[in-house]
Amino acid sequence: MAKSNISEVEFQLRKLLVKYSDLFAYHQWPSEHERWIELLFALVTRICRKPETEVRDVIEELDDLGLLDVEELSEIPAAGGHIDFNSTNARRLIQVLSESGFTKEESRNTVLVMHEASISLGRHHDGKIQKYIRKYGQRMIDELSENFSFSKMRKHDVELAFTYWLQNVLNMPVNLKTKSTDAFCERFKVTDEKLVREADRMDVNLALLDDMILNWLVQEKKQQKDKTS
Repeated sequence: MAKSNISEVEFQLRKLLVKYSDLFAYHQWPSEHERWIELLFALVTRICRKPETEVRDVIEELDDLGLLDVEELSEIPAAGGHIDFNSTNARRLIQVLSESGFTKEESRNTVLVMHEASISLGRHHDGKIQKYIRKYGQRMIDELSENFSFSKMRKHDVELAFTYWLQNVLNMPVNLKTKSTDAFCERFKVTDEKLVREADRMDVNLALLDDMILNWLVQEKKQQKDKTS
């Protein structure tokens, strides 16, 4: 029998995503991939003259075709700021852009900008847009004492409160590190760091992950209570 290549933590995250898919509607960016797509959309609006609605349509089409993966875009052959527009992915991108009314120059500039964005993201943040955003969210948390002071709150509680706030108002992909997360990690013998690392690999938003794990814990406690009653 073939052995599964899926790790236990990935399997448990997949279960959460299937079981609590109704929670997606409460998060602007349930998948961090969508945040990357939004960045590409914003960039393309500044290098073509087409209405934003049309730009969004073509970006969504390119994404649906699987052409906007960070790794795929970064692997387009290029040298000295010049793209090999005859390479497979570049050629397919240009084909769709041209069919959507982009000029030759707009199409080529779009491919170049997407390639450069993916290269930069890969070089500095492991190809994960959430790591770029989290860097600055974590900085806000680390600098709390420079901006706020509370006489009746412990430092840890202040950090948790602000992390929760950043998740709620900005959908910031920062780690809340709740007791429910601790329970999940203990149950499946995984560290918090490994859990976050796997969530990043799967592009699962951390605020969504916290909500799913909280629901998981509530159900776990209910099942345990039912067994003992």
